[in-house]
Amino acid sequence: EAAAERQGMSSLSDQLVIETLDRYGFLRLGDHPRSDSPTDDEWDAYETSWAEIPPQPAGDDEIIELPVDRDSNRERWDGVANEINRIARGTETLPPPGSVDALAWYLPFHNFGFDWGIYIRELEIIRLAAFIAQRLPSSFAVDGRNAQSLARMGMSILYLHEAFHHKVESFATRLEMARLKPVYLPYSNGVYLPAMGTDDLLEEAVACAEMLTRLTEPTYKKGVSTMIRNATEVFLREWIPNLPPGYRRGLDAASQDNPRAQTKLQSQIAEASARPAQNPSDWEIGSHMMRGLFDRRNVMHVLVPIGQTPIIPWFSTGLAPSVSTMAVEKLVVRSGYAEVPGGKGSHRKFTAAQRPLIILPANRKSLSPGVLRNVASSLGFGSIRELAAAC
Repeated sequence: EAAAERQGMSSLSDQLVIETLDRYGFLRLGDHPRSDSPTDDEWDAYETSWAEIPPQPAGDDEIIELPVDRDSNRERWDGVANEINRIARGTETLPPPGSVDALAWYLPFHNFGFDWGIYIRELEIIRLAAFIAQRLPSSFAVDGRNAQSLARMGMSILYLHEAFHHKVESFATRLEMARLKPVYLPYSNGVYLPAMGTDDLLEEAVACAEMLTRLTEPTYKKGVSTMIRNATEVFLREWIPNLPPGYRRGLDAASQDNPRAQTKLQSQIAEASARPAQNPSDWEIGSHMMRGLFDRRNVMHVLVPIGQTPIIPWFSTGLAPSVSTMAVEKLVVRSGYAEVPGGKGSHRKFTAAQRPLIILPANRKSLSPGVLRNVASSLGFGSIRELAAAC
């Protein structure tokens, strides 16, 4: 994946993808069982770039010594360590019963347009860091110097799960462009949704497997001590079997004895069938088809209670201005766009000749960064802050 990113994969724009899918009628805006909006009256969404989350200095020592002069947020990281320790001293040893998607979730562009992406609650990153800390030796002291590694592991776990859902949508989108017929929505409606609540929910099993197997990749393990990585694996092997049906099969999907869980899923997606006819091994020659259309640098947002400052220093910048649907809609219309039919009542589409498509979620007090970025680019503003100033 890293090699693909360097070769320009990230140059693909979500504007192009969404406009193309819309032209062929493959979008179903607002038609999705998830009711959570990425921003509402309760949450601020912070854009997050992995470039802003550098690994700590490499090394396999038990406690990574981060020089003070290289840490401009020493006091804030001490505060993160205090919160991790507070939670770790509690009686909970695993997250409350429920799916991973209660902690973080993926919104597909087929249903959410420019609202699409991975959304992770900051508090859940800290909570997972605390559960990992519980599995460290009692002699291990969590302080600001190693709280970064624990937070990195907590964030990576949730990111990897949701990133796999992006891979699924990306695979389906590639098939749609090859076949010029819907793939993602028929799979979602015909396979994923009927399997919810059962162990036939293969996509969630493989997504849980990704949390475990991909943590060994350099992107996620670099700069994290062996002791913390081992504690993370112990936590995941305890947590995954306690998840709901489908999700709890993650260890099976990660097992070397079950190498074709992902390729079977590819056949399910391709045929929109829980029991596809195609041999799963056929997809072994198309492994790159499951690569995400967009890399990790521009798909993730972190949610923080509205009006609060993020606890983790990584997320202290990047808060999008608060701009309502009504304010942006007025600016869009003044700029020569007209509303056209499309989607359900929760989304509104605007077009103008020879100009990019604009999709606005209806009745939002605060639009997500992705939507604002799309509107700013479509109207020729240099940034979403310039857009906000013009509204």
